[in-house]
Amino acid sequence: MSEVSFTKSFLASLDSKPIRVPADTVYDPRTFAPRFPIILPRLTDPPHPPMPKKVKTASPPGSSKGITVHLKSARNPVLDIKLPNVALATATVQELKDAVHQKIRPSNATDPDQRVPLDKIKLLWKRKPVQGTSEDTEMKDLDPKEVGELPQGDQSLRSEFANLYDADNFWEDMTNFIQDKIPNPDHAPAMISIFKAGLKDYLK
Repeated sequence: MSEVSFTKSFLASLDSKPIRVPADTVYDPRTFAPRFPIILPRLTDPPHPPMPKKVKTASPPGSSKGITVHLKSARNPVLDIKLPNVALATATVQELKDAVHQKIRPSNATDPDQRVPLDKIKLLWKRKPVQGTSEDTEMKDLDPKEVGELPQGDQSLRSEFANLYDADNFWEDMTNFIQDKIPNPDHAPAMISIFKAGLKDYLK
């Protein structure tokens, strides 16, 4: 009787413990009750009230939206001018040109107060020159703006580049230099033609 009582007490203690299911246990899906999707009931009192509309408060006079304008130039001299808090409604192209005029000097300037003339400064938007005295309408679609700035330089700098464009020995030296620097020297003539086309476009 002692073995029987011990077995009963052991089984009773096992019944009190949680059942652990092995990870590789497989059940027959046909034994599960089908699960139906839960569908929310329709509202009982159509038509439904409209969504509340956002009320736009009118800004006080004189408080136009301020943006940050970046003026960049990849030509010599390389520039990256940042103009913070520019009024979007009242900003003009002339104001942007004045800001560039105050910050750059010609490369061969001897007078510290000498600046690049305003008529030599051109602003580009999407690679196209911006004309007129006020910002173009399509320039007001993005915030912040990024405008390319193209200082044309003075006449002496242009004549220097014109002399280089006509100098065959310069392009021969440039070709030899590029052939030494790139893995495939056969690509050098194509690169020289790209450089010459860019210089010709700059001299226009």
